[in-house]
Amino acid sequence: MPTVGARNALNAEGILSLKPTLVILGADSAPPQIFEQLRSAGIAVLTLTPNYTIKTVKSKVSTIAKAVGADAKAAEINSSIDNEMNEVNKMLANLEEKPKVMFVGRGPNMPNATMDSSLNFQFSILEVVLMGRAPYINGAETAKDYEIARKALAAVDEQKLEERIYPTLSGGERQRVQLARVLAQIWEQIETPRYLLLDEPTSISTSRISTAL
Repeated sequence: MPTVGARNALNAEGILSLKPTLVILGADSAPPQIFEQLRSAGIAVLTLTPNYTIKTVKSKVSTIAKAVGADAKAAEINSSIDNEMNEVNKMLANLEEKPKVMFVGRGPNMPNATMDSSLNFQFSILEVVLMGRAPYINGAETAKDYEIARKALAAVDEQKLEERIYPTLSGGERQRVQLARVLAQIWEQIETPRYLLLDEPTSISTSRISTAL
């Protein structure tokens, strides 16, 4: 398969050299100008939200299928997803103990604070922090999600950045915003203990946050 660059470092010339009629990209693909460059060349561009809940995965399957004329196949795939999730839920219901599990990865739903974030899309800071709420969102963000996101920003002393665009931030500001994203995901109180493992946390903090940590 031809290589056109990493998701966060796409090359328009490389994509255009393949003469596609449709390009499907995640909304967080980069550099940001890649979308307009492709559209200016007459290429249809379909963007998908960077969200990986079961509901949004099925929505993406349907969206892609509609774009390529494969609606029947989408229905088949989504039905398979439903069946598999039903089996998973049955297994979970029979568990005597329900451990709390953290998946560490690079997806927007995953509670990790990668400090060297490659996010270059034109999201506001509040939108980036709201990505941490993705596992709890069913459709659209609620007032509660916005409240938690703002509290998480305040916790890292960056509430003043709410309307700033993420790529314009300094390295330290980006790191603290990523920490706020993780905090937004684990903010709510639950019965089981939760642990957040931080590697050299004071290296990304202001003096006030360092004292709190």
